[in-house]
Amino acid sequence: MIIPATAPPGLLMATLRSISLHGPLHIPFEVIVVLNQPIVQEAPRLDHLVNGVRFIASAANLGLAGAANRGRNVARGELLIVLHDDAEVESGWMEALVDTADAHPTAGAIGGKVLYPDGRLQNAGMILWRDATSSPPWFGERPPPTAFDRLRVVDYCGTSSLLVRAEVWDDIGGLDERFYPVYYVDVDLAMAVRQRGLVVLYQPQSRILHHGGASDSSRWRSFVSARNRQLFIDKWGSALDQHEPADADVAAAIGRAMTRAAALAPAPHRGDSLLSPSPVKVPGGPRCTLEDSVYLDKERDLRQAYVAYLDTTVDLLERQLEVATGSAARAKHELATLRAAASYLAGTRLSFASDGNAYRYQCTGGYGAEDWGVWLGDDALTIVLPHPTTPSTDSSDGWTLQLDALPFLTERRTHSAMTVTVDKTVVLHVDETRSGPQRYETRVPARAGSPTNVLVVTIVGGEATSPSSIDLNGDDRPLSVGIIALTLVPAEIVAPSIADDAEPYRRSATHL
Repeated sequence: MIIPATAPPGLLMATLRSISLHGPLHIPFEVIVVLNQPIVQEAPRLDHLVNGVRFIASAANLGLAGAANRGRNVARGELLIVLHDDAEVESGWMEALVDTADAHPTAGAIGGKVLYPDGRLQNAGMILWRDATSSPPWFGERPPPTAFDRLRVVDYCGTSSLLVRAEVWDDIGGLDERFYPVYYVDVDLAMAVRQRGLVVLYQPQSRILHHGGASDSSRWRSFVSARNRQLFIDKWGSALDQHEPADADVAAAIGRAMTRAAALAPAPHRGDSLLSPSPVKVPGGPRCTLEDSVYLDKERDLRQAYVAYLDTTVDLLERQLEVATGSAARAKHELATLRAAASYLAGTRLSFASDGNAYRYQCTGGYGAEDWGVWLGDDALTIVLPHPTTPSTDSSDGWTLQLDALPFLTERRTHSAMTVTVDKTVVLHVDETRSGPQRYETRVPARAGSPTNVLVVTIVGGEATSPSSIDLNGDDRPLSVGIIALTLVPAEIVAPSIADDAEPYRRSATHL
């Protein structure tokens, strides 16, 4: 039994206590703990506290594969079990693995059922997808811990608890230490096992409790996992083509993946009849142990890559933050505008000139604001107003709509039509022949207003003409009428005269 140790010593001690309690009496076994650099200083104390365990200390972080290979070099058993230092075994755990290995010689590796410390199911043999991602054999709500209770062929089992035949281990050259320090070591091992015509089995009678991810931050784990996934794709790209894609229909994809795993197994392991052919003998020997300095270089290179990754991530986040900050400022301004327009006060004059307040409301169509307002052409101008409020006046009789407009008239264009609707009901139609700014008034019934409690005012000009087409100037825009201002007042209020305000608009018209 090989335990690569990196987690805090308390977890390792819990692992060793569980082995002491549940280790079998009739199966001879040895326990080898490889203390990686993060807890190597604990070696003297652990050696004093624990009997019957061989401790190997390393001044460098060997990683999962390196530590397991170093433990293999001193292991004497014909079966090797890799166990994580944050796992606790249950009664019968080892017996189930060994009995399965004895009964099924074409099984190169065998894993068991993994539970969280609170008893929830963590995994039960894993599915490897074509894009080199993986998942447990379920989706949606986590199944009960009693689920997946049948021995079966799987894509891989994790090294949290994994039995590997020593001869198979040696034949493939041990665990691939390029997958440093963790992640994809178990998946790579399973691919190498299948490459030799053997299978990976899941034995649910072997159960452990596994804390999982106890030794590193989630950001670091994500970085290392993505890095090793790409390495795995580079190594096993052609073999991955035999795996199922991870479809949107997850249930169907999982079913196909589990069927494929059994179908690709050697004939004795297909279907439910796990027969026992002659044992498979493979040549090989222990993997050579690398010097600690090599692992120090590995860790340095990985940390440098991680720093570069963080620098790139920070740069990206800073750019995103700049965009988000700008968006937030614009949103804040829009929010202030919306709040200002949330309650249109009856009697408020909405001016469409460049310095007017109509911009606070949702307006579409027409042309940009100018000194005399917004010119309509072939398009309509639509103004969406909150239902007017009248804090001091009863508006049950409705409102009077006042519209200040400038018909586009010349010696060659003698009339200018305009139609106004409120909530799709025509309230005003004129065919103007007078020049200069005009004020039009019409009644808007109290019942007007949509179910969303807004008024939609639409102004449509008549047939448009461009000044250039009648040799007035070089303006090619199609113009019909200029909208100067719009006001809604309670019906009983007498509307003021436009006469006092007419002169500026006449000057603008003369300018045109």
